Amino acid sequence: MDGILNLAKPKGPTSHDVIQRVRSAIGVKRVGHTGTLDPMAEGVLVVCIGKAARIAEYLVGCEKEYEADLVLGISTATQDAEGEIISIADASYITQESVLSVLPKFTGSILQVPPMVSAIKRDGKRLYELARNNIEVHREPREVTISLLEMTSFNFDQDRGVPIVGLRIVCSSGTYIRTLCSDIGDALGVGGHMGALIRTRVGKFCIQDSITLDELESTALSGDVSHFFISMKDALSDLPCIVIDDKMTAKVANGSLIVIRSDIADGELVRICSERGEFLAVGKILARGT
Repeated sequence: MDGILNLAKPKGPTSHDVIQRVRSAIGVKRVGHTGTLDPMAEGVLVVCIGKAARIAEYLVGCEKEYEADLVLGISTATQDAEGEIISIADASYITQESVLSVLPKFTGSILQVPPMVSAIKRDGKRLYELARNNIEVHREPREVTISLLEMTSFNFDQDRGVPIVGLRIVCSSGTYIRTLCSDIGDALGVGGHMGALIRTRVGKFCIQDSITLDELESTALSGDVSHFFISMKDALSDLPCIVIDDKMTAKVANGSLIVIRSDIADGELVRICSERGEFLAVGKILARGT
């Protein structure tokens, strides 16, 4: 059983918990994903099953799209709604125009300091492990790209006395949305945190096409789930396809270099497929015309 699942992660469980449930539902041990979602987040989780795990590295760097709630005036230790409140400021004067005026500062290529509560490793340990022990270390800023940042709503929470801003973000892999929310709050002079997060797209995988865990589990109990799977060939359809004969197929299976006729540029990744249309591997053009 091999393929890709476009799964809708619910709010609550960790991404690891979701993977465990997928393993149990379909009876396959080799299951992984292409990018973690925090427990409080929901949305698209791209799951690689069986042999499809070998193409996960080619899906990890995909562009991502999110919908987030930015709560202004309240800063937390984790930059999200689950962290301890560390400061409260009067944000009642913040207007839609105020927010719109700072958003351009966070579009394009920007530098972002990763949060302590993250999976980044430092001296062999995850930052979130250090954070649990109240240890904070220096993090170098990282360049990320925000190709779209727009305000989708602006409401005032009467109970807490704070504005809540709806945001839509299209960004590069490695962007921390809670850090973006915190930084926008700081730019407005009142602080802020991410109140909610939905990942609506990972590359070509959109939330409207995803299946829920409940759908997967109930279908697995009553029948075949393979119709939910996206083939490796289709998952990588953005890559050009090179078709090879059976003789070359044997070479690819042994990890040997092959010589082909192609106009594809040096360094480009390609899908290598058999004459029968079977996906064989991902390859790289090393030297065109030689």
